[in-house]
Amino acid sequence: MQEMDTIFRKVDLILAPTITGKMTQIGNMTGHPCLTVRAGFTEQRTREMPAYLDAEIKEKEGPTNTVPYGITIIAPLFDEAAALTLGRALQAALGVSDRRPTLV
Repeated sequence: MQEMDTIFRKVDLILAPTITGKMTQIGNMTGHPCLTVRAGFTEQRTREMPAYLDAEIKEKEGPTNTVPYGITIIAPLFDEAAALTLGRALQAALGVSDRRPTLV
């Protein structure tokens, strides 16, 4: 918590890729508000999720699928409004909030 306090004395918000989950875990452990928003889409094969988060994710053979990817916004303690404001602005600027993957 002290390290996060030191960081937030220098920055307003932290942006992190959602796929890693490391920053979300830190936010969960320290109580910092985190918001994940869709940032776009990518093409990838179906993945087999590992038994634990640090393991390598293995792709299965076969066709690719369009899947969303996100950005996690981490805000200072008790400042959910900053994360929500940036999240809304990002969704408006990126123009992907209303797009949904095709269901098979």
